[in-house]
Amino acid sequence: MALGREALQAMMEQEAPHEEDEAPVNEDEAPVNEEEAPAVPPADELLQKTVEWEEKNPRVDQEMEIFYLIRQFLVEEEGCEGTIRTLEVEKSLYFDLAYFEQMLLAGSFDTGVQYLCGFTGIHTHDNSTWLVTEILKHKLLEALDRADLVFASAIVEKELNWVHPVIFHSLKSLLRPNFDFRQHHELSHYGYDVESMRTSLVTMIRDEKAITDHPHLRNKMVLPRVRTKQLRAIHADFVARSHELQQAANKELLYLIRQFLKDENCNNTVRMLEIEKSLLFDLSYFRDLASAGEWMYAVHYILPLPDVSGIIMKLMEQDYLEALSSGDASKGITILRCCKDKVDPEKLKNLSVLLAYSNFREHPDYEHIDNDFYSMRKAVVAQLEEDVSKHPLLKERLKLPWIRSDLRSIYNGHREVKVARRRASI
Repeated sequence: MALGREALQAMMEQEAPHEEDEAPVNEDEAPVNEEEAPAVPPADELLQKTVEWEEKNPRVDQEMEIFYLIRQFLVEEEGCEGTIRTLEVEKSLYFDLAYFEQMLLAGSFDTGVQYLCGFTGIHTHDNSTWLVTEILKHKLLEALDRADLVFASAIVEKELNWVHPVIFHSLKSLLRPNFDFRQHHELSHYGYDVESMRTSLVTMIRDEKAITDHPHLRNKMVLPRVRTKQLRAIHADFVARSHELQQAANKELLYLIRQFLKDENCNNTVRMLEIEKSLLFDLSYFRDLASAGEWMYAVHYILPLPDVSGIIMKLMEQDYLEALSSGDASKGITILRCCKDKVDPEKLKNLSVLLAYSNFREHPDYEHIDNDFYSMRKAVVAQLEEDVSKHPLLKERLKLPWIRSDLRSIYNGHREVKVARRRASI
């Protein structure tokens, strides 16, 4: 079974043209750690430090610098892991190789593929095709190692059905009961424990230089130099020039970031920031998720908020009932497993009983539910909206606070002040 990178390229019906090599990345770039400045330094001192720092470091493209400042702020001061990763992908800012490898070593293969495909399409370059193939192949091998033939078959038929026919049939030949895939001469190097198997995958990717030589990734693997806590310093300077109290302005920076990202159409990043920092509960977005039947996304959106177990139970119950209504008992069982630590045990037991009915509406507690799929959902959405509007903590998050400016104006104003001071000093 020829599954190596060279073999995969040789079997491609039409080899995609390689892009010309781009300029090498400066390997000597790294974030600069300086002593932490006071919360609100004097304007002259702040400007002087900025000028001195910029004389020693190459500038980032002004249009993109603000995104790097936001990322740095979220990393250093807020720890918003999900928001950071979403922003990296949505603006194609930075490919974090260490994070990507951690996903593979942790067995989060779908997350790893999703992160990779945020920067390059599966078929846009040979390296991309090879990487995705190898990751999904490894996901298949772990399923075979667990003797989970059902899951392994689903991976081959649904996730690897686009690969070259020779590779597809070779992978399909592994789907045999009581067969150790390591007996295949191309797979004999795999270890017998999960950790060594995943390490072999990461090592192979490194050895092949499939990422470091990838034209879409190699120039996104080093962050440009940005002064430590620079965004906080810019905002502090704005606060000082506005004669505002720093204490009242601390949380404002997060709202400024949210508004800027929204204006830049970074909608996925905005949602993740709202979730991680509980900045705003967007009722219209929540309503749209529920109306579209995206129940698990709705759960994910509301989950970080306090005292929302009742609303989460209704969301998951509706997802479960819709699965049963469509005759998908397998999905229903999966939902129940997800409910295990989110729903009251007694409620979970009552929901499990419905699996014994050919139609869950035959159960006395559910006979009142409309047979029409969309009418049933509409009634639930209306109830959820009412629950949210009456929730004492959610009510406070339904509206954004007043924001006196916007992040781009603050950033541009900071630069104008710097330019003016520089000219005055000449």
